[in-house]
Amino acid sequence: MTPNQPRFTLPPTHVQFVVLIVCLSAWCGSQATTLHAVELRVGAARTSITPGGPVALSGQFAIRIAKDVESPVTANVMVPESHDGDKTLDLAIMVSCDLVVIGEDVQSRIRKAVAEKLPVVDAQKLFVNITHTQTAPVMVEGKYVIPAEGVMQPADYVDFLVEQVRDAVVDAWNARQPAGVSWGLSHAVVAQNRRSVYSSGTAAMYGSTHKPEFRGIEGYEDHDIDVLSILECRD
Repeated sequence: MTPNQPRFTLPPTHVQFVVLIVCLSAWCGSQATTLHAVELRVGAARTSITPGGPVALSGQFAIRIAKDVESPVTANVMVPESHDGDKTLDLAIMVSCDLVVIGEDVQSRIRKAVAEKLPVVDAQKLFVNITHTQTAPVMVEGKYVIPAEGVMQPADYVDFLVEQVRDAVVDAWNARQPAGVSWGLSHAVVAQNRRSVYSSGTAAMYGSTHKPEFRGIEGYEDHDIDVLSILECRD
């Protein structure tokens, strides 16, 4: 350490944490003869959830009908599984879809479809998140006045989505192989809170900040970028 560098000292709570880790490591070493090695297996798959014809787009107040595909919307699936011999200890089925929103009813339908097609897994371990794209197909009936002819209806799109995601989950499960895992955190300013709060207790999207009654911006902004990396195991 050079004279210009500050001395690094762990806070007491961090010291206690390090001591705990050392103690656990020592204990694990003493139990090495009785513990079994648990293997991590991970499978992944991607599928298109882009409809084959005109479809109404969600994400704005007015109805928009897309007739051409500029960028396809996809569903990405990752299935991490802890494995001991021929036994699955635990697993998760992580699904990410290019949609603006997804309801619990649709997630339940996907779980049911997966359970029927892949009964060996616990479909209740499946959860779906969305990228919140503003140009994805409408999935809720009655939200927009959609032409009855020539445009895919929301219920039909949901049927298509469920089948595509179900098959991708099966593909991901069948693609499992030994893997490692790592996690990282970075930051980038990619969002801005747009709701102004006033002394009356009300808030308004894109509300004026020049009014005397303006008190601040609602909520906060999360600029964290969490990264979960799956590493291929090689001999």
